[in-house]
Amino acid sequence: MRVVIFFDGANFFSSWADCTARRKVDFGKLAGWLVERVGGDDLWGAYYYTGVEPDDDPSHEGLDRFLDQLESVPGFFVRRLPRKPRSRTCSACGAEVHFTQEKEVDTSIVADMLGLAHQDGFDICVLASGDADMCPAVEGVRAMGKKVFVATWGLANLSQHLRRAAFDHIELTEGLETFALEPLAPAPSRSDESDFIAELRRAQIHFEGGYVGHSYFLTRWESPSLDPDEQKRRDVLDRLIAADSVEAYQAPDGTLAIRIKPPTG
Repeated sequence: MRVVIFFDGANFFSSWADCTARRKVDFGKLAGWLVERVGGDDLWGAYYYTGVEPDDDPSHEGLDRFLDQLESVPGFFVRRLPRKPRSRTCSACGAEVHFTQEKEVDTSIVADMLGLAHQDGFDICVLASGDADMCPAVEGVRAMGKKVFVATWGLANLSQHLRRAAFDHIELTEGLETFALEPLAPAPSRSDESDFIAELRRAQIHFEGGYVGHSYFLTRWESPSLDPDEQKRRDVLDRLIAADSVEAYQAPDGTLAIRIKPPTG
């Protein structure tokens, strides 16, 4: 039985941190585990879709390295889709906020799933996404006589409509010990947390009247006291949020923002 896998990159990683303690994944082993899990014989292709920022964006370099490595895994193919520039005006302060938005990933996956099914390019399909927008593709592929599984980290981001449309759901955490690259990461040091708080306070003063964007602070805020690696900054932020020292919230324009949580009492 020929198996193909479609990864919605953003959706795949949306619950990964919470469910795996950020343990990195060997995608070759993950693909092999999925093929075995659905009763297949061979991997005929694994397609990974993600939106990418413009070349001059600081976050572009890290994503490029990851995607280049992924393309070197046998059977993996990467689709880089440009994120679209957008802007909104903050209703609270009147400032214009510029950001980018992923727009073509879902439609590309749907088109490729249906196209490959129509060409009899596989017997079994695994969709690594819980997005309800994928329902038409799953239903269409199933109507062509193919079996479709959906795979997610937990159930938090799994659409029940999508779950009902698929043949079955695969819980990715069940195979983590098979395809995880490393053990649990050590917790950030207390000095990391202190530096993060100090820099976040400086950013809040800098953007007085506005807000400190979550993504901006992790990828673009320049400081010699913070690690330049986005993942390490994110690890410290997650620890501070769990300790109730920092909070993430939705700004008036819908952007995810962060701030130091004021003491209570």
